[in-house]
Amino acid sequence: MNIGQRLKYIRESKGISRRELAKMMGKDEVSFEQYLYKLESGKILNPGIELVESISKALGISPKDLLEKQEEHGDIETVFAIPIVDVKAGAGNPLYAEEYIYVNDIIPSRYLSAIKIKGDSMEPIIKDGEYVIIDTSSKDIINGKIYVISDKDGGLLVRRIYKLNDGFFRLLPENEAYKSQDVKASDIRIIGKAIKAVSPSRKLT
Repeated sequence: MNIGQRLKYIRESKGISRRELAKMMGKDEVSFEQYLYKLESGKILNPGIELVESISKALGISPKDLLEKQEEHGDIETVFAIPIVDVKAGAGNPLYAEEYIYVNDIIPSRYLSAIKIKGDSMEPIIKDGEYVIIDTSSKDIINGKIYVISDKDGGLLVRRIYKLNDGFFRLLPENEAYKSQDVKASDIRIIGKAIKAVSPSRKLT
């Protein structure tokens, strides 16, 4: 029995519908009901530990009740859910995300989040409308790597970063139509290191 099958069994034994569970968790009832259907039907095999803990709390059970060893599924793709968060709006807690990006080539971690990219400053590497998956535990700058940062006005930028002397960083866009910026380290906040860009088609609709 996989995690989705166990969830369905426990949920139904308590007389709770998928929509009711979504409401109990404070999620968007329509979109999260669809997610629970995919999880219970085996289309998603690993929802991530944060979500398992949230589901378990709502059902009044231990996460261990859902995380017993799963059987092998040779013909089912293992997919992980990465929460989409609005860092700019201050809603940066993945536990309360209402939308998710689904990936199958990243090791899941509670520190992974995704944000939607607006603009073409990082094309062709990251395109307008794509989602960038961020490791929020990786805040130490490695020269030449891409990071998501917040400026002193609260705006978000995705830039390739280089350390300069005297506490400055150089922020480089990929698109040559945009200029680089030299900023004080104290004037920006590192949100996390960009792991990969993901197509909007990977979002649950």
